[in-house]
Amino acid sequence: MSSILDIGKLVVDSPELGCVLYVPGLPGGSNKLYDRSPYCNIGTIIGATWKRSLSGLWTLYFDHQDDYVNCANDSSLNITTAGTWIVWGRISSILAVDAYYSIFWKGDRTPSPEVANYWLSVYCAANGEGYLAFWAKEEDGNWTNLTDDTTKLSDDTYYCLAATYNAGTVKLFVNGKNVKTGVLTISSLLTNTANLEIGRGEGGAGTPSYKWKDWMGLWYICNYAWSDLQMQNSFNREKHLFGVW
Repeated sequence: MSSILDIGKLVVDSPELGCVLYVPGLPGGSNKLYDRSPYCNIGTIIGATWKRSLSGLWTLYFDHQDDYVNCANDSSLNITTAGTWIVWGRISSILAVDAYYSIFWKGDRTPSPEVANYWLSVYCAANGEGYLAFWAKEEDGNWTNLTDDTTKLSDDTYYCLAATYNAGTVKLFVNGKNVKTGVLTISSLLTNTANLEIGRGEGGAGTPSYKWKDWMGLWYICNYAWSDLQMQNSFNREKHLFGVW
């Protein structure tokens, strides 16, 4: 008799209404991330490699060199006045201080300055501690951001990392808990025709930078801001897959 691991149905929930990207980790193809949202924002895997966790869930390993996922540039991925971004991830070691490890990046690197729709990342502070951060660009090209400065992310530990944006208000979440709330200087995010990338982010003069190091899985983007209760419920449904309690 087939087990739930054999048939690969560890995450069977349908995507929420308003979902524009939902990748529960099933490979389906050696170099593709298959999206379960209505928009089929399939990601092409460049360099990153599949690994199945002890729970049976498929995740991707990023080497901090040239690995990333290209999810193309469908208009559904342009988030403007409200959105939600979620991922399960782990960083194996803090490789540099005053640097970033990118989760989701939707920005055009060609112009100077870059035109960035949104950027969710882990910031490594000068003291070597990692914190969740959400960034966006203003019309004048300056960055506006909210960075959590209280919830340290430890090495070799899986976390559910998430952010919501709603008319300028950003909430950051770690393991389903709202750890920081703040207001950006813009009430609407800038759109662009650049590709959504997972695992690498902002870089001047058209050069990608700030690449992820270690594992990521269960990528999710929605075009409205989840409530605190939705975020907590999502964490509680999935935490056993990563040995987090």
